[in-house]
Amino acid sequence: MPSPSTRLLNAPNFRWLIAEMLVIVLGVLIALGLDDAADDREERQLEISYLERLEQELRSDLAYIQEGFQPGVARKKAALEAILPVIRGDQSLPENPESFFMNISLGGILSASERLDFASDATFEDLRSTGNMRLIRDTALRREIVDYYRGLDNEVTRIAGRNTGYVQFIHGVIPAELRSDMTLETVEAMGLPFAIARLTSDEFRMKANAEYNKMLLMSAIPFEETILQMIDRVAAYRGSIE
Repeated sequence: MPSPSTRLLNAPNFRWLIAEMLVIVLGVLIALGLDDAADDREERQLEISYLERLEQELRSDLAYIQEGFQPGVARKKAALEAILPVIRGDQSLPENPESFFMNISLGGILSASERLDFASDATFEDLRSTGNMRLIRDTALRREIVDYYRGLDNEVTRIAGRNTGYVQFIHGVIPAELRSDMTLETVEAMGLPFAIARLTSDEFRMKANAEYNKMLLMSAIPFEETILQMIDRVAAYRGSIE
């Protein structure tokens, strides 16, 4: 004679109850799976969006380096090399002093502000502050991105630390309204003997030498190469997951 439990299991209503429960459980599992799949797709799209933004900002920095920073450093170098022999007493003042004074002004290129704030790090700060750095699944790339922005900030800080006082000094000698339009008349108007005495002083010679060394530092930092490598790395990874 079947036991009560056996009779219960064989009861049609109980079998239907079990079937309905299995359907419900299966439905819940499918729904959870679909939610997980949707969340994964959303995160993958967000990852691609972050990578696109990173690449765009890196290319903006590259344009600044190629079109602004490097030409500026080149002009700075040429100007300082033109005036240093005069300032050091190795050459006499050129016959056209307006050119000399123009080069004095150009020697201060890229030193007027304390920092070179060209680094477009809004996306990096977003990734870091929100914890969304985890969305970039390539762990090696995550480390490279962090290292890149830390290294860039260190280099910019290193340049900013070379405040030679050059720009501040020439501001006290050559009025701001004359620096962009240097002619013989403007040179004479500002007081040529006074200006020459100040610009050939020991104080200014030290500042000009320090500014030249700052220019050498600017020239030595491989900004362009570093940014290009980062662009290639981000673009290659983005292409591999799209």
